[in-house]
Amino acid sequence: MRKNIRIRNYEQVSLKSDIPTNYRYAFKYKNSIISLKKSYDEKASFYEIDNRNEKKILGLGILSDDYFELKNNKIIWAEIEPDLRNEKVNYSNIKIYDLDKNEKVNITKNSYYYSPSLSNNGELIAVIANNGLENSIDVLDSNGKVLRKIENLGEYFYNYVKWSEDDKSLVVILRDKNGKMGIKSIDIDTKEEKDIISFGNYIISSPFMYKNNLYFSGSFELVENIYKVNLDTKLVTKVTDSRIGTNYPTVYDDVIYFSEYSSKGYNIKKMDDKIGKEYQLGSLLDDKKMNFDYLNKTDFKLIDNTNEKYEVEKYNYLKHMINFHSWYYGYSDNILDLQLLSTNELEDLNLVLAYSEDDNKNKDTFQISGEFTRYWPKYNFLYQNINEDNKNDNKIGLGISLPFDFSRGEYGKKATIDLNYHNYTKEDLKYLTLGTTLLNYKYKSLRDIVSENSQNFKIEYTQDIDESKNSKIIAKLKLTSKGLEVNDGFSYGISLENNKGDKELIDNEVFF
Repeated sequence: MRKNIRIRNYEQVSLKSDIPTNYRYAFKYKNSIISLKKSYDEKASFYEIDNRNEKKILGLGILSDDYFELKNNKIIWAEIEPDLRNEKVNYSNIKIYDLDKNEKVNITKNSYYYSPSLSNNGELIAVIANNGLENSIDVLDSNGKVLRKIENLGEYFYNYVKWSEDDKSLVVILRDKNGKMGIKSIDIDTKEEKDIISFGNYIISSPFMYKNNLYFSGSFELVENIYKVNLDTKLVTKVTDSRIGTNYPTVYDDVIYFSEYSSKGYNIKKMDDKIGKEYQLGSLLDDKKMNFDYLNKTDFKLIDNTNEKYEVEKYNYLKHMINFHSWYYGYSDNILDLQLLSTNELEDLNLVLAYSEDDNKNKDTFQISGEFTRYWPKYNFLYQNINEDNKNDNKIGLGISLPFDFSRGEYGKKATIDLNYHNYTKEDLKYLTLGTTLLNYKYKSLRDIVSENSQNFKIEYTQDIDESKNSKIIAKLKLTSKGLEVNDGFSYGISLENNKGDKELIDNEVFF
């Protein structure tokens, strides 16, 4: 049975804040600690904390999760990055930041790696590989080359991986096909698996290795706390006994650091004495305070009927192109407006059918427009029929768009090249428009009104096909900068337009 341990207040390491702020992990670096800080006022960044003073080390992009590791004075983590051309594809790439050299290195490109861990000798990297079709463990060299792949033969879902102290095996937190979590060790050479903690109805996360003990956060009771398990004896010890929850443990010189939850987020705490007693694993399902009888009686499985085989059918794209899912009805300024919206199952063909009519029925408009994004580049089209005073006017628009996404780190960087054709029958006007848009912006925090530093530049040239003397150039520049207060910002811009000829070339997008 579990023996009671005393509940105490822990010494706080991180700074106190009046706004919601989360500090996750406390890795030792020289005489200070490195933590991941994320607040309502600021995006995720690595901070150095020393004697209750803190200094920003590196701003981060979009994280796959809040997990990172510091070893041999190098920070390693995974960051989400978009595909250069396909806006529906995102990668999870491994990054390393050398604190001594103040240098950031991209280890992988176009990968699907998560929860990276550096070996103790600093030569290898273990990662969880998950591309949606398979879940395995890859061992990489310092250049991101795959040296070994540990196949997932047990139909597990790997969550975290850590190196043992001798770098000969990996300690893995994983789920089985029934959704239960456990811990195993896997020998690098023989691929032999050993159970460290058996699978059960609890949540295990945020591992840290110290003196052959794996420290982790566990939900064995009503409140999440820090536990450790000895890899040889399999003895489990409860380390913290917080009333409100602890997570993200690290240990240095027998001083245990962790994040404790508060009304303002996670604060870094530490305890400099050893407390903790032998602990017999339980789970929320076994706690009498929780009414989970229905779960105890139910054999819940994430994957059922694993032996059943399903027939594979070829997807009929043409059959599923049209899928009307929404409609809109509106009345404003004496105009009735009706719209039908269609998006196919693959979300690469969007259509809009629209009809509008004024009260006097002097003018009605029918429009169909769409965007096709299955391939690169993207295509769009517009057909509009306007009946005004019994006179018809047809408008046709065709366009092609080449989008590029160079977003990395703290900044979103995008570029688009557009070529559009317009034909207005009533005005007997045909013209081509060539334009480009360049966008650079810093990711905002939750409370930022505008990006504190962004540039949006657009230039567009339009030429009449029949009359070379008719042309137009438009240039627009919009900037934002930091404001007087933390979350304020300034937005300002300039627009220039130069028209030539005797016909007005309308500044109009093909796709509405």
